[in-house]
Amino acid sequence: MAFIKKVFVGLSLIAVLYLGGSGAQSNSLFMQGLGFVGLLAGLLILYIFGKMVLRGLGCMMATLILALIAMFMMYTFGLFNNGIGGLKDSLLSFIGTEQSAKEEKPRPAQRQKKAEVKTEQTEEDASPKLYGAYEEDVEIEPVEEAEPQGFNPMDYPAIYGSARVLNADTLVLQGYSLVLFGIDAPEPKQTCADGRGRSYNCGQQAANWLKSWIKDNEIECHVLDQDKQGKLLGTCNYGPYDLGAALVNAGWAVANTAVTDIYYPYEMQAQKARRGLWQGKFYKPWDWRRIQSRKATIKIIEPPKRLKGIFG
Repeated sequence: MAFIKKVFVGLSLIAVLYLGGSGAQSNSLFMQGLGFVGLLAGLLILYIFGKMVLRGLGCMMATLILALIAMFMMYTFGLFNNGIGGLKDSLLSFIGTEQSAKEEKPRPAQRQKKAEVKTEQTEEDASPKLYGAYEEDVEIEPVEEAEPQGFNPMDYPAIYGSARVLNADTLVLQGYSLVLFGIDAPEPKQTCADGRGRSYNCGQQAANWLKSWIKDNEIECHVLDQDKQGKLLGTCNYGPYDLGAALVNAGWAVANTAVTDIYYPYEMQAQKARRGLWQGKFYKPWDWRRIQSRKATIKIIEPPKRLKGIFG
């Protein structure tokens, strides 16, 4: 009977810790709250399990069991999603001290194409493709850096100030809406799949990443173009760091190679390290917009009301 009790308590411990860890990783605040309650219950059951089982074991066996339980708890928190090598980054991310995008300084530009506000991929026959970590690993060839050819953002007019983030590639600065040149970020309502195949709002998470980095600090933007509606196109710097390069390198935006290749090396780095969007599966933002535009609009037509006759 005592053995059955121990097995039951052990299975309950595993179930509660797993459900608690999964809930704590959810994007829903309600599920996160339930997850943390589950983890507290798991710790209580762990204490009971320890009193029942571990005191009768030797020191080495007890240590081994506790180590296995600790590894299982780390697994439930998703700390092994990026492999053993990514355990440190996952742990820092979990406790809220993610590595800043300032770690890598943007490289010089490669080559410049014509600048246009919000350039779209226009191949009508191209089928949208899912990108991300579930694809077969392909060896990424190093991209050679080249000197910029006839383009320097510093030659364009500059505006300064703190920016409000609309989405990861669109800011409001001094009352103007400004689109970051050369990159494309997920739309505000776009959803992606994380490393465990669970859906999350990647557009909102990309915007939150940028907000948490620049905060209310002053940034410098150089305006390359302006459309008829007054929307600006430009590059922005936070101190010595280029926002477009930082977003693409962190994996929360992709290079828009339809207008320039300058951010493509950063995309390759993010893809190889499976950062941001590349941790799971996602559609490129232009594919997502095209999919949304093709959704059928269903119009509900109510049947005409019958006129009541003499007999009802």
